[in-house]
Amino acid sequence: MPAAVTILGSADVLAALSARTEMVVHLLVALALCWAIGFERELRGSAAGDRTFALIGVGSAVIGYLALDNAPNALAGVVTGIGFLGAGVIIHGNNGAQETTPTNGPLGGVKGVTTAATIFLAAAVGAAAGQGELLLATLATAISLLLLE
Repeated sequence: MPAAVTILGSADVLAALSARTEMVVHLLVALALCWAIGFERELRGSAAGDRTFALIGVGSAVIGYLALDNAPNALAGVVTGIGFLGAGVIIHGNNGAQETTPTNGPLGGVKGVTTAATIFLAAAVGAAAGQGELLLATLATAISLLLLE
């Protein structure tokens, strides 16, 4: 009889390890994809670079993973938070090395909109990875990198 208990206990351990491994894969995919997006932005002299985008992606992936446990409203909080972060990038308007003289009048130009939109995308990619939608996250990253070229 103790052998049955051992086998049952092993199955529980394997199931727990499998769930943890899945979680780690989701977070690592979010990290890699969002880091790649951030690296592209950093090459362009953007106000937000690879570390910022990686943190956004991993944070969104954590919220997305936690939302799997019957907390769908958690993802709405990500959208709100990212909106504030994106607004800060636009208001700050620092595009680093590529900053140019505004061409649309004496009030200056709006800067950082592309970076703000890309931050929103990185949050969506992270959330998708956290939810287990790895193909969707990968395709969104590929499309965004093509559009940013």
